[in-house]
Formats: sequence, structure tokens, C-alpha cells
Amino acid sequence: MSIQDDSTMVAVATPPAPPPAELGQPIAPRKRRRRPLVLGAVGVLAIALVAGAVVANASLSQTYSASQAVQDYYAAMAHRNADGMLANATFIRGDGSYSYFFDRPALQGMLELPANSDIRNVKLTSDRQIDGSSRTITVSMTWNGKGRSETLTVRKNPAQTHWLFYQSWKVEIPSTRIQVKLPNQSGIVSLDGIPGSSDNQSAIQAVPGYHRISMAETEFYDASSADVDAVDPTASVTLEGKIRASALEAAQASVKSAFNNCDAAKYDDCLNHTYPAPDQNFSWYFKLPGYGNVNYARYVYTLRGDLTAGMTLTIDAESGKASVSGTCATVLTVDGSRRYNLKGDYTGTLTWTGDSFASHVVGGCSEVKG
Repeated sequence: MSIQDDSTMVAVATPPAPPPAELGQPIAPRKRRRRPLVLGAVGVLAIALVAGAVVANASLSQTYSASQAVQDYYAAMAHRNADGMLANATFIRGDGSYSYFFDRPALQGMLELPANSDIRNVKLTSDRQIDGSSRTITVSMTWNGKGRSETLTVRKNPAQTHWLFYQSWKVEIPSTRIQVKLPNQSGIVSLDGIPGSSDNQSAIQAVPGYHRISMAETEFYDASSADVDAVDPTASVTLEGKIRASALEAAQASVKSAFNNCDAAKYDDCLNHTYPAPDQNFSWYFKLPGYGNVNYARYVYTLRGDLTAGMTLTIDAESGKASVSGTCATVLTVDGSRRYNLKGDYTGTLTWTGDSFASHVVGGCSEVKG
């Protein structure tokens, strides 16, 4: 057996591995870079905030816009909301107008009429800038069944600001003028239940819309009222003066009294008075309309029917004065047996004395055959 010696082999001494305790502190792994992700989230949030601000600005700009003020005004009318009307409008009163026809009770009164809340389909048709604080707004709508177009001036209200930047707008509502045709010596005139300051008020300025014009009763007239479409700048209404039954009865009684109290020494045709011939030793006659000469020894006129049945009573312009006119018919009885039918007209002036009329009547009931 032979032994070979390989001198080329070299032994390398390797130090033993250190125990775990001698390895030292562990090396922390490198953190991943997240900066681009954070920046992206911030960017998305910024975009969302900007978008939200844009949407909010658009919403608030519309909410507090001139056109919205006009729509809110008519919406308040449609909902019978007098406070809403006042909040959105400035009422422009003309010379000679009364403030109490433009305040809250006046608005509440007009809103009692269903026509004022019958407002539908309010749409913006025009929005023009006048200057930095005022605009002209035109809207179309259906009001009480009628198509209408209203053009109104709207101005910023610097006294009221929302969210620091958005000022309110108020609509300028011009007054409408209602011409009222009244009877003579009329009663106190009211607008939607609110009385004016005096009677004979021939013109009233009011908020545009539908109104009820009323006249209070007087000694001569019943109360009366009429509704008027006063949406446009001018309108007119007529209040008829219906004579009170008590006034007509007083006038009739006065006229009858005038005929019954005829002075027979002064007039030769007083009712129910027998007139003898001046001298019974002679033959007397008179000329009777439609009958010729009629001989008589005595005669008497009596009334046929009610002389006031068709009488007309007219209230004059002068305070306490009235006029009457009518027709009457009589029968003339001559010498107890011969009868002649006659008729005529009368007129009279009446003066109110506080509870009755005093009258002065002219004319007669024996003017013509009939």
C-alpha cells in the first residue's frame, strides 16, 4: 500500500460564526416613498373643495339673485304669505297715496281674494343689468287664468347680506291707480276691507293685483262692493248707488204729504177737496184737457192708484238734497155724477232733515186726458 501526499491541498482556517448575540443591532428596512400618493389625495380633495365651492357659489348666487327675488315675491302671493311679499318687495307709492293701503294688513286683505293667489307657471324671460346694483327682470305667468308678462326693477339691498358676500335683492312694485266712480253723496270707500280717510274718494292707489272696492251704507244708499282687476297700472270700477228701502219710503211719504197738504185757497186742483162754483146763480164751466168745456156747479179731484208707485228718487250732488219725479192719475167728478179721467207728471225737490224728507213738489195729476 502506498501513501500519496498531495502537496497542493491548502487548509484554510475559518473563524467560527459568532453567536447570535454578537450579530449587533438589526438593520431597519428602507421605508417606501409614499409622497406621490399623499400629494394625489390632497389634489383630489382640493379639486373636490373647489368644485363644491363652485356649486355652492352658483347655488347661493341663484338663491340671492334678482330674478329669484321676483319669483319669491310671486310665490309668496301664491301662498297667501303677506310677510313673504314684504320681505321681497319695496312698494313704490305715488303722490296722494295712503300708507295703510301698502302695509301688512292691506296685503292680508287683498290675499283674501282667491284671484290673487291663483298664480302659476312663473318663468324668467329676461334679465338685464341696469348698473352694478340694479337689474330689470321680466317674468311671464298665468294669473287668475290670464297670461301676463311683468317687467320689474330689482335693486340690491345693502342692509341685508348673506354669507358675507351675497346681498339680498328687493323688487320695486309700482302702485296701481284705481279710478272709482261713485254715486252722489256716497259713503266711506274701503279697499279690501280697509276704509279710506274720507267719503267720495274717487281714486285709490294700491298694490297691483285684484281688489275689492266697497262703499259703506248711508242714509240714502245700501252698502255696495265690486271686484276690480288692478294688475295693470290703471284700472276703474263703478259702485252703483242702490237707494235704501227706508230712504225711498221716506221720499214717498214726503211726496204724498205734499199732495195731501195742498192749499185749496191757492190751487184749484187739490185732491179730495170739493170746489163749488163761485156763484150758484150763474152757470159756470171750465175747459178740461181732452174734453172741452165742462159745466159744473161743484167738482172734486180724487187720486187713481198710488202716485208714488213709479216714482224715481235721485240723490243730488248737494249734501242732503234729492229729487223726485213721477206720474199720477186722477178722476174729476163733476156735480156728483159725471167723471173725467186725467193724468199728469210731477217733479219735486227733497231735503233730508235727519230722519225724514221735507219736499217741494210741482206739477199736477190733471194735465191731460187719460
